[in-house]
Amino acid sequence: MSGDGYFAGDCLDTLHAQTQAVWDVRRLLAWIRSAGASAIGVYGISLGGYTAALIAALEEDLACVVAGVPPSDFVRLAQHHTPGAILRRGEKLGFDWQRADQLFRVVSPLAFEPRVAWERRYLYGGTCDRIESKPSCHG
Repeated sequence: MSGDGYFAGDCLDTLHAQTQAVWDVRRLLAWIRSAGASAIGVYGISLGGYTAALIAALEEDLACVVAGVPPSDFVRLAQHHTPGAILRRGEKLGFDWQRADQLFRVVSPLAFEPRVAWERRYLYGGTCDRIESKPSCHG
């Protein structure tokens, strides 16, 4: 399953997986540049879209960056998809969401200013199981 294990419950595993993804993409970009590419774009969907958005904050000479349906916040994503009983149990056992939020800021595209120019950045998402250009669902 795509992304399996990424959110298995260990925040450090998720942090390490994301930093590894960024390292891998940046090494690949360096290799492509060394082969003489004149223009390179980055495109990702879902977790790949999250990584693409983060790459936009680290690389400025990309032809474009396309982030497709990326999560925007790992902590809010986990809180949204975790059943309430498990959330309450974790908090009772001392799980600190604020600390998790601080931890993930080092790999959050929202924590950095993009280096790729505005006109070369693209983002698309979905609402209510359909592609939307509006932030609300009427249906």
